[in-house]
Amino acid sequence: MAAAHLLLEKSGLAQVISQKETQGGTIQISGADVSYRSGEIPIGGYLAAPSGAGPFPAILVIHENRGLNEHTRDVARRFAIEGFVALAPDALSRRGGTASMKTPDEARTAIGTISAEEALADLEAGLAYLDTLPNVQKGQLASIGFCWGGARSFALATQSPRLRAAVVFYGSAPPVEQLDNVKCPVLGIYGETDERITSRVPEVASAMKAAGKPFDFHI
Repeated sequence: MAAAHLLLEKSGLAQVISQKETQGGTIQISGADVSYRSGEIPIGGYLAAPSGAGPFPAILVIHENRGLNEHTRDVARRFAIEGFVALAPDALSRRGGTASMKTPDEARTAIGTISAEEALADLEAGLAYLDTLPNVQKGQLASIGFCWGGARSFALATQSPRLRAAVVFYGSAPPVEQLDNVKCPVLGIYGETDERITSRVPEVASAMKAAGKPFDFHI
């Protein structure tokens, strides 16, 4: 499946599929590839939105360590069906983009060369970009991430004053000493047998409570 995702990216078929309008129940949505800047770095991404002028709340959809693929685009479209403008950034943009990767292993290796500071700066740029869009309700921004992206969603909550909520799907939490900096409510979704991540949840929950930070989690 991972190899198929990369084939879709390299062939351009993923973009063709994604740019078609989709009927989601009674809500018409659209999706398109977009580009914005993080400092001097061009960042690619995929934007899905409900039809109409809005304004709508918006969410940053942060992919796993294999880059921006059709599955992540589909997650963005599902949020659009629920009434959100959803931006899925390509965190591999600094390394030529997901479509430039030959294999899933190459994508994983490349994403490992992006520093935490670079990743968070690019995600903050994504939030800033969302706040410029006329169909986005200003100041109503959230993030959600999966695995690698889940860890970045939690880390972004310690840094970005733009965030109103952060969701973590099976991603690691920041160091306990950084949790005092969390600026919004955090929701964590964890797998019971994923002990490397889940074993830390009680410690994180205790630290968040001590810091007076809203944290809800489900295992």
